Amino acid sequence: MPQALNAARRRWCLAALALPLAGCVAAPYGTYYRPATAQPGARTGRGWCQGNAGPVTTLDIDLGSGMSLAARTERAGEGGVPLQVLLDVPPRTALHAEGLPLLRTLDGRPLAVRWSVRARRGVAIDPSALVDPQRLRPGAGPAAVHDPAAPQGWLTLRTVPLPAGLGERLELEGLALRQGDRLLAVPAVTLTRPASPRQPDLYRSQAERAAVQARFEACRRDTPQRACENILGYSEDSDAGSIPGLRWRGRWERQRWSGGALGGELHLACQQPGPWRLEAGPWNLRDAAGGAVHPLRIASASLYFDDAVDLQTPMQPADAGTKVALDALLPADTPSFELVLPALLRDGERVAIAPLRFERRSLDVGVEPFNC
Repeated sequence: MPQALNAARRRWCLAALALPLAGCVAAPYGTYYRPATAQPGARTGRGWCQGNAGPVTTLDIDLGSGMSLAARTERAGEGGVPLQVLLDVPPRTALHAEGLPLLRTLDGRPLAVRWSVRARRGVAIDPSALVDPQRLRPGAGPAAVHDPAAPQGWLTLRTVPLPAGLGERLELEGLALRQGDRLLAVPAVTLTRPASPRQPDLYRSQAERAAVQARFEACRRDTPQRACENILGYSEDSDAGSIPGLRWRGRWERQRWSGGALGGELHLACQQPGPWRLEAGPWNLRDAAGGAVHPLRIASASLYFDDAVDLQTPMQPADAGTKVALDALLPADTPSFELVLPALLRDGERVAIAPLRFERRSLDVGVEPFNC
């Protein structure tokens, strides 16, 4: 083995000592795209084992003022080679692009791809305040809706854990949102555990048990080649449902890592635009066996958006950061290529980005750990 490869092997094996059951082997990488750029502040990263191993497939670029860019390709799948550009935008930043991304081969031929552009943002809110989702979301107007189940975003409420010792059957009071003159109330529900033999600490409603069973039977009927039994063993929700104007899903679980305390979270999605607030009043959990009532207190409340956006339209700023993902799928036989990103206008300041070059490589060999 050449001296350079021996040295590389030693370095990787030393790093792999921190990995469980790790060992090292020299192995071919297969076809991949190695990125490079003349952009100041750029650094490369590896594509496997959380960036600790594998071929160089990622670029991370510091764009200054708290904004960064990451670009990477993934291994080719059935549909082709995934390409992603991720912009990390700091809070209170107005941003838009001067044009559209351009892909071309190294000899200048354009590559036609379809881009998907999505902006994800989670905004901490005051659960007692009036909330207007349109003022908080990154996208604007009806075209921003990406998730039809949550056209106004998901409100996630996490509760302060209740002490250990609650029984196997609990009665959960509903919670309500007021939107205009409408009261959108989640019905009360009875929860029991275990949810399944593999989930002894998870509580689940009878309606959700029936829904899980129906999903399992549909999977076994329509796609028997899949591991349909995982639906029975690992479905995450305790309860889910909808009424006109509101959807919800929740998870209530005995937390063994905290001594058996009961942790809960509830996700609510208004279906119609307009401000809303949580209805004031008690929110309780009752132990069905002993009848003891336990008031539920909200530990945190956040509104999460996953919006389709057009980067040429200014993105609405908020008191929260935003991750903007540009995704494309390249044909598996794509040669070496260059990605030309448009200049960005950040709070009126023009940020130019040098072209990103992706070199197709097929013969590289590296020293890898057996396990990551």
